[in-house]
Amino acid sequence: MPEAEKPAVPPGHLITVPSKFAADAKRPGGVKREVGLQRAESTLISAHAEIRHELDTAFEATVQLAGKVQQADSPDPCELDRLRRSARHMRDVGTLAHYPLITLISAMLVDMLNRQLAGEYGHRPDALAVFTDALVLARSQKMRDAGPEDAPKLMSDLNRMMASLAA
Repeated sequence: MPEAEKPAVPPGHLITVPSKFAADAKRPGGVKREVGLQRAESTLISAHAEIRHELDTAFEATVQLAGKVQQADSPDPCELDRLRRSARHMRDVGTLAHYPLITLISAMLVDMLNRQLAGEYGHRPDALAVFTDALVLARSQKMRDAGPEDAPKLMSDLNRMMASLAA
């Protein structure tokens, strides 16, 4: 159709496209919109509580495993792998729960453990302690919803430590 023949649509005008879903939503006997929205909101609140519980569980497991690995003179690679998997789980749940600082610190811990398991450097209980402390801080009520931009000094220190591990 040439440009001149196309119908003009005013800016901000909604164009409705017929669909089976739209037709089903309008048929009698369904749930009213307000009730459906209330149910959806309740489900989301419940899911968020479950996700927070999962994050707390992942946090406790990661901190406990980190403490065990820190105490070892030469940690078992299986223990390091368990810690890596736990930190990776915490990173993933932190992403789902929208806790960017927890997610980023967990991701950095996973990277450090990947590199350690690959043999790039030896056992570094000091670095593991720094990450554990950073996670405890990030999980605190004050910082839980924070992003990396809210903790520039912490992120700078963690990045500097990661760079020193490679050196």
